[in-house]
Amino acid sequence: MASLAKVGRLTDELITILTGLSEDHDRKKFISCRDFTSRTLRHHGHGRTDQFDIKSQLDGLDEKLRVLNEDALADALATRLEALWTPSSKWTPDILAFLLQLSDQPATKSRIEDLEVLKPPDPPPALTWAEIIANDPLDEKGIWDDIDYAAETSEDEDADISLNLSVATDDTRISAFVGEESVAHTDAHVVPVDTEALQSLQRGRYWESPAGPRTSLGHDGFPLESSLGTSYLTELQCIREVLFMLSGLPTSLFRRGPGQGVLRNEEYALRHTEQGTFEHILGFFRDLGERINILRQWTMKMQSDPLMQTFKAAVEVRLGVFDKDISEYQGQLGEKASGVVISLLQTEQRMKLSSRPLVLLSNMISDADYANCDHDEGFKSLELLYDYTCSAQMSGNDTAYHFLAKLFFECFQTYLQPMENWMLNGELRSSDCNLFITKNERAAKDLGSLWHDQYTLRKDVSGKVHAPNFLHAASIKIFNAGKSIIFLQNLGDHDVVTNKSFSPDLDVNYETVVGRNPYAELAPFTEEFDQTLNEWISSRQRSTSLSLRKHLFSTCGLWHSLDALEYVYFLRDGALFGTVATTIFDKIDHGRDAWNDRFLLTELIQGTYSNLECVDTSRLSVRSDSGRYNDIQNRRRSVKVLGSMKIEYTLPWQICNIIRPKSLASYQRIFTFLLQIRRVQYTLCRLRLLKDDSSPLDGVEASLFYSIRHRLLWHANVLYNYLITVVLAPCTAHMRECLAAAEDLDTMISIHERYISRLEDQALLSKRLAPIHQAIVSILDLGILLSDAHAAYAGERNFDVTNRSISVHSGQLLPRSRRAGRHEDVSSDDEDDTSDEGGEADTSYISFQETPYNLRLLKMREQFERLCGFVRAGLRGVARAGGESSCWDTLAESLELGNSQTGQDAR
Repeated sequence: MASLAKVGRLTDELITILTGLSEDHDRKKFISCRDFTSRTLRHHGHGRTDQFDIKSQLDGLDEKLRVLNEDALADALATRLEALWTPSSKWTPDILAFLLQLSDQPATKSRIEDLEVLKPPDPPPALTWAEIIANDPLDEKGIWDDIDYAAETSEDEDADISLNLSVATDDTRISAFVGEESVAHTDAHVVPVDTEALQSLQRGRYWESPAGPRTSLGHDGFPLESSLGTSYLTELQCIREVLFMLSGLPTSLFRRGPGQGVLRNEEYALRHTEQGTFEHILGFFRDLGERINILRQWTMKMQSDPLMQTFKAAVEVRLGVFDKDISEYQGQLGEKASGVVISLLQTEQRMKLSSRPLVLLSNMISDADYANCDHDEGFKSLELLYDYTCSAQMSGNDTAYHFLAKLFFECFQTYLQPMENWMLNGELRSSDCNLFITKNERAAKDLGSLWHDQYTLRKDVSGKVHAPNFLHAASIKIFNAGKSIIFLQNLGDHDVVTNKSFSPDLDVNYETVVGRNPYAELAPFTEEFDQTLNEWISSRQRSTSLSLRKHLFSTCGLWHSLDALEYVYFLRDGALFGTVATTIFDKIDHGRDAWNDRFLLTELIQGTYSNLECVDTSRLSVRSDSGRYNDIQNRRRSVKVLGSMKIEYTLPWQICNIIRPKSLASYQRIFTFLLQIRRVQYTLCRLRLLKDDSSPLDGVEASLFYSIRHRLLWHANVLYNYLITVVLAPCTAHMRECLAAAEDLDTMISIHERYISRLEDQALLSKRLAPIHQAIVSILDLGILLSDAHAAYAGERNFDVTNRSISVHSGQLLPRSRRAGRHEDVSSDDEDDTSDEGGEADTSYISFQETPYNLRLLKMREQFERLCGFVRAGLRGVARAGGESSCWDTLAESLELGNSQTGQDAR
């Protein structure tokens, strides 16, 4: 009846809400509607909502969202459904059915952004003691003083307290006062012994209650020898002992073995379990306890390395999580309402899942031979964590992968801090012992070697960088980033050093490497880590490299320095250098001892290049070495004498870090080679024969002379044109293009070193082409020899080759006293040389042999053909072997073309 009355009352309320009718205003219509509604409700059965149908609809909605590539919406729906079903009630299916009825095309109209509106506001931060003390500081006078409450208590209060104590005793008539002091009765504080609880506790001490003899059965079912004194445990007691042992606590079922070992006490058994099965299960827990004990014992060691301290703290946190899980499981076992089945097998499965990452970590620490590792323990730990993380991902163990990845990045952050300080500030602290960069104090004052020598990479005995293996590829970029900061500091640009233009959100941690990619398990960890690390390095290096590049191109004058080197060493303006070359060659031909005087040559070259804007003449000087060419005959007969003259152009210290001293040595060698070729050109171009009626010229000798002279001159011109137009000009233009596109200083240095190496190869100055170069120098010496032979022949035949008379008798030398006098006259007055610039060299120091002139010419031609053939064959051989084949083939063909044409003309 109560149910019908409740239904009737609800029906009346429903009619009033929907129609607005009531029994007071329109009774007839109201009763009619009530009867109709009652009949409808009575004859229509409304069943409960089908929860399986609702779940099917929700699963279909989830599948539809994933088909439409709305994985984020599907994940959000699944998360909220799981949260709604967890504290399930009888109305949960009805609520979900109601929500489904209200929904309007949720698969197409839902947006993940709308969920942000439904998020509850953040709770206010918890009140801390720091805030309390900040508002009301505890600095009042006497606030921390001890208070004697007994002295402040009044006699009335003492009487009340004593009276209350006396009431609690059996004899309430005993006075509570003896004189003025109160007497406390101990009987009021005695707690009676709970005998029943004490007996229950004693019964629980299973290790003191032997169960008598027990016979164990073997695997074949036959009884084994019986053991006396075996104690039976309940399964709950056994589980408790196991959990205590895993928590690192002493137990009776297990005892500590040698090292980190765990031994089982065989005096205990389960009454309802076969001994073999029981030992097998306890064997698993014993092995697990040994692995956990390895971690616990390792965390007890003192660590001085910051990296190892971080690793140790991270392992302690993981052990704390494991211990907390054990405590929660113990609490569930103690609660009857928890629904946990007390089972040793279930405990085994749960501990196996929760301890699997710790077992893997324990194996890693066991495998790490820290005592014998050839580098720091921190490096060894980082490398092992990195390798184990990659292995866990490749084996498909997602739990261990995420566990080890988080642990790795926690340790890597400690290693990353000094690295980031180096890249942003260029600083090396004394505590940065793990960083792979060291400072060379000896080279700290030489700014010209700042980039190369002041800071170096630490390397181990095997020559590898003193850093974890996974950082070897990026170590150069990290190293260069810090050096760029130091370079800018020495340039005086402190704005870039203090300007941190990188994104602070970009960091190398678990969230940026693993968490940013929803498909992180599919992408290799090594690639994700390398990509994030390179982005992190580039974000901190980009602005510094651009600023340094700008300074080198504009403020430091890199282009001007390159132009100066081309003018000085590569004879970019041949006509301008011609005055210098002519002066040097004339002094050599006239036998002057001061031809290579460094002061005169420095003044001459500085004056020649003084009008060039790119050449700083104050940086230009000449150094000369006399050596074996100090005597007149040696310096006249070979072009090698020009190698004793060294031109030095001192570069600014900023440019010296790009163009190193060893590169300037290559510049000098190219300059010497060009100067030697110009020496032969100068000598051969001045040779000419003038016919005289009194001494008719032999036609065979003249033809042979002109043939050899033409061949030598062709050879010199081809070489000079090859060096200038085929080698120096294209290579220099390409080098300038690469330098303009270079991003950092290290790339510029590499570009210039490749440029110098290519120049040495193409200019035939490298070590592997040394025989060819020596043969070319010998051919050039033939030009000087031809000039000497022709000068002797002209003296014999009384021909005037240099517009002045040369009186030399064949096969004789002038007296030494006369030669000395001539040398003194020539060296005493430099102005006398200018009047005889068009004349032939003084032949007083030329030694003439008894060989006829035509035989000497034939011998020169034979030697030229042999050397030239060797040069052409060598060029074609190295071109076929690989290298600059096109330019060497071009040179060989040009030399062969001149030789063939000259040979036809001679015939």
